[in-house]
Amino acid sequence: MREMEGYRFVQARDVEFRDVDVAGHVNNAVYLTYLETARIAYLVEVLGADFAYELSLILASITVDFRAPARFPERLEIGARVTRVGTKSFAMEHEVRAGDGRLVLEASSVLVAYDYEADASMAVPEDWRTRLDAYEEELCGHLMPNAFTKTTLDNGLRVVTADMPAAKSVACFVMLAAGSRYETRETNGIA
Repeated sequence: MREMEGYRFVQARDVEFRDVDVAGHVNNAVYLTYLETARIAYLVEVLGADFAYELSLILASITVDFRAPARFPERLEIGARVTRVGTKSFAMEHEVRAGDGRLVLEASSVLVAYDYEADASMAVPEDWRTRLDAYEEELCGHLMPNAFTKTTLDNGLRVVTADMPAAKSVACFVMLAAGSRYETRETNGIA
C-alpha cells in the first residue's frame, strides 16, 4: 500500500463483486460503507480499542464528491483524517484512491459527540481531543518540524499559524497545511 499525501491513516479495501452495479462500477451507496469502515478503524486506532464499545458519536453529515469510477477487482486505499475538533463535534476528511493513484472520491463528514443515556449531544471528551490532536499533529510535525503554533480559541476551534517571512500569504499556507475549510469570525478566515 502506498502512502497518501496528507493522510497518516490509510486502509486498503478490495472491491468485491457484490459492490458493483449494473454499470460495472462500485455503486455510490457502497462507498458510504467503505468510508464508515475506515472512519471507525481510524477512531479505534486513535482513541483506543475501548472506543469501539463506547461509540458515543452520531454521524451528523457526510458529503461525497465522486471523481472517477472504481471497478471489480480493484484494490482501493481509503485515507481518513480529523481536520477540526470543536466543542461538541469534529470534522473528518477522506480520500479514496485506486491502486494506480487515481482519485475516486473525496468526502467530508461531521461527527457529534453524543450521550445516549441523556439523549443529547455532549462535549467532545478532553481525552479524545488530546489523542486526536497528537495523532494528526505528528503528521504536520513530520512535514515541517517546529514550524507550527497551535492555539485553541474559546469556541474550541483550533488555529494553526506559522512564522513564514518569505510567504506571500500565510492564510493560504495555513489552510493547506491544516487541510481545513472552516472559517469563523474569530479566525478572520484562516482556520
